[in-house]
Amino acid sequence: KRQVGNSTVSDVSSRSHAVLLMDIVSDERLEAERNVEQMEIKTRDISNAKDDLKKERLLRAYKERDPDLLVEGSELYMLQQNLGLPCEEAMVELDAARQALLDVKNRYPIL
Repeated sequence: KRQVGNSTVSDVSSRSHAVLLMDIVSDERLEAERNVEQMEIKTRDISNAKDDLKKERLLRAYKERDPDLLVEGSELYMLQQNLGLPCEEAMVELDAARQALLDVKNRYPIL
């Protein structure tokens, strides 16, 4: 008797059966997916820059023992705040790109 392995897809031996998953896509869908990816990168980059400024403020305040670096209005605080609106705008653009991709997918449901 031959030994059968374990599978998360089926109970049938993988030596005699295979599962093939395939997506049928259009140029419109590929473009929507690329747009989502670009918006995710943009949003991540802005968010990371904002976080980096916050870390720099905290580190500088600690090293210089200057709590004024943490208060509203300091130079680093203002740089960080200036990234707030672009970050929010990028999130809105990302949500719109994701919705556009869902719309494309829903227009061409798999039968």
